[in-house]
Amino acid sequence: MLVKILGVVDLLAAILIFLISWSVSLPSTLVWVFIIILLLKGLFILGGDIASGFDLITGVILILCLYFTIPRVILLILGFFIFQKGFLSVLA
Repeated sequence: MLVKILGVVDLLAAILIFLISWSVSLPSTLVWVFIIILLLKGLFILGGDIASGFDLITGVILILCLYFTIPRVILLILGFFIFQKGFLSVLA
């Protein structure tokens, strides 16, 4: 059940990344909530889960998105990967 909940969080984070890549203005509080969640999920890498490393990378890139312009292609690739990860987690 926890895997499915975390998968839904990944799906929502992917939607957030896609919206940012299309220059949709989002409240920074919402972005910070997802940054914190993704960084906390990324701590699972300490337990040996390699895919959680991408949560850490996503959190760091979202922090950078708040202050810098990240190329759209990088955001789209990251969004598709996080979407795939979330989709497969929901199916598990």
